Amino acid sequence: MDWIEPVYDRTQEDVDSAREAMAQLMASGVSLDDPQVAELKGCLNATDFNRIWTDVAVLFEILQENELIAFTFPQRVFTKETIPNKSVIAALLYGVSIVAVFGGIAECEVPGDLVNYEQVNAAELILHLTHENIKNMNIPSRHAGAVVANDWSE
Repeated sequence: MDWIEPVYDRTQEDVDSAREAMAQLMASGVSLDDPQVAELKGCLNATDFNRIWTDVAVLFEILQENELIAFTFPQRVFTKETIPNKSVIAALLYGVSIVAVFGGIAECEVPGDLVNYEQVNAAELILHLTHENIKNMNIPSRHAGAVVANDWSE
């Protein structure tokens, strides 16, 4: 599983632009299932949920490898048919809060839901900051009984 750079700079302008683009696409006969719609920055879709879920899982994996946590985050893939419900979003946000705490970003306020662009931006910014913090922690890990500093360079 690879880290996917979070998107945390959505604006109301992006949302408004996406709404206009969707209206134009629909007027021209393009279905909302068309890939063009999924690429609109102002729309929350399966691509966004997959990125957020994957990044939480990657951070769990890093923290577990470095013996900072003892459990994993399950892998999951969303499609337009399987957009997460409230309980899945709650589990996802719980995962964000766990990696933030164990990744040294405990002072961040994890949103209570993902229903608007500000909340999605906040969750993805927390993941970005946590990833950066973990990279800069230089966490020692054990290899064949020796303690070795990790090289987090990309």
